[in-house]
Amino acid sequence: MRTMVTALLLAVLSSPVAAQTLDDVDRLMRDGRVQEARQALVDWSGANRRPDRDDAQRALWFRGLLTLDPAQAAASFRRLVVEYPGGPFTDLALQRLGTAAALRGDLRAAEASFNMLARDYPGSPARGAAMEWLAKNGAALDSLRATDASAGRDPSRSVRVTPTPSVPPRSDEERAPPPPDWRARVASAGNFTAQLGAFSTLERAEALASRARDAGFEVRVVQLAGSDFFRVRVGRFLDAEDARAEVARLRNAGFDAALATDAARERAGG
Repeated sequence: MRTMVTALLLAVLSSPVAAQTLDDVDRLMRDGRVQEARQALVDWSGANRRPDRDDAQRALWFRGLLTLDPAQAAASFRRLVVEYPGGPFTDLALQRLGTAAALRGDLRAAEASFNMLARDYPGSPARGAAMEWLAKNGAALDSLRATDASAGRDPSRSVRVTPTPSVPPRSDEERAPPPPDWRARVASAGNFTAQLGAFSTLERAEALASRARDAGFEVRVVQLAGSDFFRVRVGRFLDAEDARAEVARLRNAGFDAALATDAARERAGG
């Protein structure tokens, strides 16, 4: 009997551990199991020294989201921008870089990231927030350019983007359909959404909405029929899994988000 037990233990201990995949990392992130997602990404990276182009981009995006070091996050996002222009995560990397720069008060760096996002990714769901930031901070940016000019620095190194309804594509590549990632399934008629909070007053709801917009999210304040609460929400999705991915993204940014399933009943708040 002892010999049999020993043999079984050796078989279990010697059996190979199931390889981690990037889908595993994504699933763990969406479930809020951030520490496990970090370890899964480390395991995947160790087993995939030469990933293909698609996996390399996805791994960089996850690395930027999961690291606790802001400098490492910025380095991952910058690599996406430089090495993978037009990639499925590059516009969101620009959004992250611009938001981080704005939060630390570096308006020039924020403008550069948001300009690139607004100019080069006309179909991005993050473009509206970038344009809004550029318009909101236009006076401060003009003042910086005037200071640069008076100091003899080249004022053309950062050019303000004037908000326009749309930017026509400049190449066949820009006219190509977007990659089939979760953002392609965002819909105006979806019933799933990410909710940041519900408040009895519009002022409190708008305060949270403003904070989320400053973090780079496209936010709306709505009410539901039969309820007086003002709800702060991000995105509308046809698929619950896509909405959960947005919830995870909001949580990673420090917001207490949750999945809501009644977006079809919304009406404008206020």
